[in-house]
Amino acid sequence: MRVNGKPVKEDAWELTAAILEEFNAQTDSKLRVVTSSGDPSEAAKRVYLRVVKYPDITLEKHRDIIARTLSSKWWGNGAPTIGVVYGPKVFEENITRPAAPLSKPTDLKAERDRKRLAAMARLMDGGDAA
Repeated sequence: MRVNGKPVKEDAWELTAAILEEFNAQTDSKLRVVTSSGDPSEAAKRVYLRVVKYPDITLEKHRDIIARTLSSKWWGNGAPTIGVVYGPKVFEENITRPAAPLSKPTDLKAERDRKRLAAMARLMDGGDAA
């Protein structure tokens, strides 16, 4: 397997997979490490390039970077993409980004769940009125 024409380093690739799993858990996403054809996914490439560039950052530190970045909501109100945390122009800033007060990354999932339940309730109420 290759990223940017270079063979992937096994330890960096394993860390990439763990980071994507953590990002998915914190954002209720389903990003994959590889595509259906077995190539690295775009999300995995983005993370892998940061892992290779910053080899001293541990999985625990990556968890913290993800959590702090998500709690800041610097990108606005939309769902966060992997680029919000691991984009080449923002990752260095995210390494030192302070956590936003009174916000948790798990709030994103809870907020999404509340919205889904409210939408389902509206649909059910509308169905009863017809």
